[in-house]
Amino acid sequence: MTANDTPTTDTAQDTTNAPVQDAQAPSTPEQDPTPQEAPQAGQERPKGNAEAAKYRVRAREAETALEDLQGRYNALLQSNVEAALPAWMPKAVFNKFETNPTRFLSKDGAVDAKAVQDRATSLAEEIGLPTHSPLKPDPAQSPAAVETGETSWLDVLRRR
Repeated sequence: MTANDTPTTDTAQDTTNAPVQDAQAPSTPEQDPTPQEAPQAGQERPKGNAEAAKYRVRAREAETALEDLQGRYNALLQSNVEAALPAWMPKAVFNKFETNPTRFLSKDGAVDAKAVQDRATSLAEEIGLPTHSPLKPDPAQSPAAVETGETSWLDVLRRR
């Protein structure tokens, strides 16, 4: 070794210079990843994407299930409102003018039959429907026999 050559090992002089350099150059908490760390960070990203995709699929399934249950609830509510209708009000006519069955719910969540009947009566007055069921002929009170289409005993005896 010559006088100009310096050893490559750390000496006491090198350790004293190191803190001086650190004090002059502020260290940042975010450092660029080394080439060995970069693949690890890259591996975390696809794992995170897969996990996010899994949650998106779960969210879509939950939305689909919610829409299905909401449809079932609306159909059940509609049928309960229709069951509370008076016999003289056609269901199709009532459903044509009343599209929101939730307005007939009481505070406890049950269908208010009185409100349904009141709305049916007011709707019938608005559109000119009679508020009673159509009269059906009573065979006992009619002057002529009502044809039922069935074979009677008289027809059986006449064939002999």
